[in-house]
Amino acid sequence: SFESRGGYLKAVYVKLGQQVQKGELIAELDNDDLRYNLEIQQLQHQKVELSYNRAKQELEDYRPRHTYQEATDYLDDQLDALEEAFQLAEIDYRLSLLQLEKTRTELDKASIYAPADGTVAYLSTQSVGELIQARSTFARIVVSTDLEVEYTGNKLDQFVLGLPVTVTYKNEDYPGEVVMTPASLPVDAVEEARKAIRVRVEGLPAEAKSGDSATLTIV
Repeated sequence: SFESRGGYLKAVYVKLGQQVQKGELIAELDNDDLRYNLEIQQLQHQKVELSYNRAKQELEDYRPRHTYQEATDYLDDQLDALEEAFQLAEIDYRLSLLQLEKTRTELDKASIYAPADGTVAYLSTQSVGELIQARSTFARIVVSTDLEVEYTGNKLDQFVLGLPVTVTYKNEDYPGEVVMTPASLPVDAVEEARKAIRVRVEGLPAEAKSGDSATLTIV
């Protein structure tokens, strides 16, 4: 989900059932204004950085001369002025960095990336240009190493989120937990997704693969 930022959907880069890699871009909101602001701030930061480096260098160049020359009020005043100029330049530099970091963070929040290698198990049906609410579930990735069992029988109402179950695969029992039910899906979920529950299974053998059959028993 777009954790703390809502907006208009700009693009979706994956499809339901697609294999994705960690860090792969899933979807993004319209962020043209943020990108423009970031470019402006980067240019402004370059100017601030130049002023900061100049003030720092001038202070470093002057300090040895002040140390080895006879102290006078004029020399002391010059040193004070250079130190003050450097402090002000340093403040501007830090403020500029904070503004850059904030804009970069906001830009990052406008995109969703795959948290790990896996499969797109759920994808919102909202179209490009539609308003996306912050924190609404937009996509769900099933980690490749954590195969899930899907049940589409006539007893869906017996399963609730977090319910422990036993999964029997090739005559061996494995512990599982219900991680998706029709009731847990977002309001915009496709109707087909509401006809199934999903169970995360622990310890399945390496030969287990998508499409294999298994049975579920409520613990």
